[in-house]
Amino acid sequence: MGGLAGLVHLRGPAPDRALVERMSLAVAHRGPDDAGLWAEGEAAIAHRRIALSVHGRAQPVVDAERALVLDGRIYELGALQERLRREGQEPGGWDAEVALASLARWGDEALSKLHGDWALAVWNRRTKRLFLARDPMGVRPLYYAARDGKVAFASDLRALLLLPWVSREVATDRLAEYLSFRYTHAPRTLLRDVMQLPAGCVLRADADGVRVDRWSSYDYAAPDASEPSEDEARDQLERALRRAVERRLPTDQPAGVLLSGGTASTAIAALAVERSRHVRSFNVAFDDEAADEGAFAGRVASLLGLQHETVHVTRESFVASLEETVDAMGAPPPSPAAIPQLLICRAARLSTRVALSGDGGDELLGGVRATSLPVELRTARLKSHLPPLLRRLTGASGLEPGAHFGLKRLIGGSKVFGAEERGRILRDPSLQRPGMRLALLSPLYDEVQTDPINEVLHVYLRGWLAEDSLARADRVSMLAGLELRFPLLDPDVVRVCHSLPGSAKIKRRRGVWHPKWPLKRLLAARGLPDAVVWRPKGGLSSPLNRWLRGEGEATLWDRIESVCADPLGLFQGEAIRELARAHARGEADHGAKLWTLIFLDLWLRRQVLG
Repeated sequence: MGGLAGLVHLRGPAPDRALVERMSLAVAHRGPDDAGLWAEGEAAIAHRRIALSVHGRAQPVVDAERALVLDGRIYELGALQERLRREGQEPGGWDAEVALASLARWGDEALSKLHGDWALAVWNRRTKRLFLARDPMGVRPLYYAARDGKVAFASDLRALLLLPWVSREVATDRLAEYLSFRYTHAPRTLLRDVMQLPAGCVLRADADGVRVDRWSSYDYAAPDASEPSEDEARDQLERALRRAVERRLPTDQPAGVLLSGGTASTAIAALAVERSRHVRSFNVAFDDEAADEGAFAGRVASLLGLQHETVHVTRESFVASLEETVDAMGAPPPSPAAIPQLLICRAARLSTRVALSGDGGDELLGGVRATSLPVELRTARLKSHLPPLLRRLTGASGLEPGAHFGLKRLIGGSKVFGAEERGRILRDPSLQRPGMRLALLSPLYDEVQTDPINEVLHVYLRGWLAEDSLARADRVSMLAGLELRFPLLDPDVVRVCHSLPGSAKIKRRRGVWHPKWPLKRLLAARGLPDAVVWRPKGGLSSPLNRWLRGEGEATLWDRIESVCADPLGLFQGEAIRELARAHARGEADHGAKLWTLIFLDLWLRRQVLG
């Protein structure tokens, strides 16, 4: 675990070692315990390590042909080491050493054998080629910039801004994307010269140029796949998830579980406590939240026999952590939920250096955003049988053969500012981009051939999970010095989930549609009460919008006036003030819109314009 940075000059003089040392300092918050730098000829690469114990070795790791830096964790190292030995290799004992030996033996095919959460960079000393790669889910970040034979990479966007040839120009044509989704989809960022390597992709750079390709693939259930029995689906998922949890439990210290009380985190906690007696759980509660989610998570912990802690978040602690959270993200935070996440990670770090998270459950097995899909699909199928004339007269939208059900409804990720709303707040009409959402979602829907529910979940996985949920989880946990691990993103678990048709993931019980059905069956089989298994999951961020009213109104107006000062001349200030006034008066809930603008302004002032 840690941070990466590097600079390669494929033409011209060798990179300035002092400049790479400055880049290394810019990612030091991801690895405060150790630092390493290797430089030779055209390349200089650096690593910052966060140590889980006194053991471990510094990076970069180097052999006769390659130099490698790795951010992340590879699981089941022993099995991979044994396979390498059978094939004549002598790998070392640590993640980076095994990754280096695997790439030396199998080339690009090694990536599919590196089960874990990682981003890596390799400089080939013989072929003079730079190789960057990210794991299939994109848990760990990796940014890059390229110009005139120079290529730079880093775990944090700010490290690239230290380079004189990387401009701070904002890509205003991507602003509509950010205002709609709250993030940009990799490879795009909000800066013209900086790109992000997409999840499951590799970058190759040499004297002939830079090329990005996808190395991982998506293998979903066929559109007409039959549904397995409920017992079969539950058993397959349970076997895979149990192994995934076991792989991620530390052997030499207690483990934490971020326990929201929802289905995914409860299932992970239940399997963790079956394998280890040294498991602690943590959850967030808001002091003025009417629905006491903290009490419910505490009840789940009690049923499972976990030592539990509730982290209380106040308006004061939230505001106090605002700016450092923006700094840690390296991009505008996609949600104010990043701040409570930072506070819970800091609390967990006092007891452990490793915690398990339930991220990925919504995108693999359906979440609250997907529970209406079965009803909408059924309605669309019924409308498809209406005579064409009647459908035209009534405006009924059926389920068209070959069409993407979710794409037609522009489903995928947040929907913050619609096209008309963007037109009201943006000064330049050309930045509104009314067809932007359709253009960006279409390629994601086209990546898979599966049923409509799985298509929607895939688009959430490629967007919301990678650019929102995992980005928040990774950045704030690293700032807190806590290593988060994600059992639901284990390749075996993902394979099982993708093999299930959507109808096996969202089912109806007593008139209510429930997502994550196989996980709920797993919990029910363990004797957990119905009130735990079948309870609808509560939301985390509901009080955060209210905190921009009442006592928080002064904070709201301080931030909104900063937005309206608008150093780049992007916005219609009075339109934004009207949003804030309506929200403060309680006439509308514009919290998501206001936070989106506030985070953009903070990021611009602290990291781009400063």
